[in-house]
Amino acid sequence: MATEEIARLCKSLSIIDKNGFVVRISGEDKAESAKEVYHCLVGKVLSGKRVNREAFIGVLKQLWSNIGKVEIECVSDNIFMFYFNRKEDRDLVRIARSLAVKIGEVVDILADSKKCRGRFLQVKVCIDISQPLKMGLRLDVEDDGNFMVAPLIYEILPDFCFACGRIGHGLRVCVDDEARAEAL
Repeated sequence: MATEEIARLCKSLSIIDKNGFVVRISGEDKAESAKEVYHCLVGKVLSGKRVNREAFIGVLKQLWSNIGKVEIECVSDNIFMFYFNRKEDRDLVRIARSLAVKIGEVVDILADSKKCRGRFLQVKVCIDISQPLKMGLRLDVEDDGNFMVAPLIYEILPDFCFACGRIGHGLRVCVDDEARAEAL
């Protein structure tokens, strides 16, 4: 077969059935589908290895037990669908994760209602301690360009330097003379 003939045949290929029927989806079906998806999140485990599905689902259900009922379905290798009963529960997890990744690698979102509601949101993150700790996150809540600062509070910091913001030494022995002078 000549290349021109192959090109002509390829041009005529289509997955659209021009003479076929069109399936119309009713407004009620759309609304029901949207309602179902509205309370969902999709997550992927970023690992070169396939995770143990049952163990992963068990761990997440245990971690998120305080935020309400969560159903977890494995969609494919390392991809999971999370169904929350309430939109607020889904939003809490999504917001907590989106803020926590700005600080470091998310280890855990402590969803205990006493620690996650109101003034505080408690998360565990893995951070590079050779870099200064972040003191706050700038948030554009209204999407209007006006920022507010959400202060970060760290717990159980060993030898934290309030001058340079690093862990491993105190203010008195800080090698950053400029930062130490400014802090004093």
